[in-house]
Amino acid sequence: MARSSSINLAAAALTLLAATSARSAIFYQYEASSPSVSFSANLSVNIYLRETLTLGSASALPTKGGLFGAGFRVTHVGGGTLPILGISGNPTLFSGPANGSVSPTTATYLQAVSLETTSGLLTDPSGRILLGTVLFGSAPSALPALFEISRIDSLGGNTLTFTADDLDFPSPDFSGATTPTPLLIYSTIPEPASLSLLPPALFPLLLRRRR
Repeated sequence: MARSSSINLAAAALTLLAATSARSAIFYQYEASSPSVSFSANLSVNIYLRETLTLGSASALPTKGGLFGAGFRVTHVGGGTLPILGISGNPTLFSGPANGSVSPTTATYLQAVSLETTSGLLTDPSGRILLGTVLFGSAPSALPALFEISRIDSLGGNTLTFTADDLDFPSPDFSGATTPTPLLIYSTIPEPASLSLLPPALFPLLLRRRR
């Protein structure tokens, strides 16, 4: 009896491991064109949705009809202040309904493909879809300034495929875009003594720039 129970537990563990591996083979995230960007007046930064494939997996989008609509958020989270002036989508790809909102510290944009289309968008060869751009002001209080690129909110229904799969949340087919990615805007990299004043999320980016 004990041996049978052990076998059953082992089989259950293997089944769970296989299911977890399948779910984690495809990842989605929102990201800037680069995780760190040198400041310039009226700086415009491209925002993308990236699909990352692992374990020999193929893109999930073709089997789900492609991307129907996408929403993204840019939020100031630390360092100096640098006002957000504007946010826009990609009308070449998303020619349907669109709506954006902007404040100095956060901006969101929501858009869809043309309602007359019968299939959605696929990624480019690098695994990305250009969603739009965010525009920053020319008068920072101090730099570097740290922003996060993320899904609009935790309610869902913003970044959808044609088969209504929500890429903002995990599913049996993929890991959703639940984790924000950083965007660091800098003029000069601060000295080590000043790093304690900045959020921990800045450290890997700053060290990468110093090398």
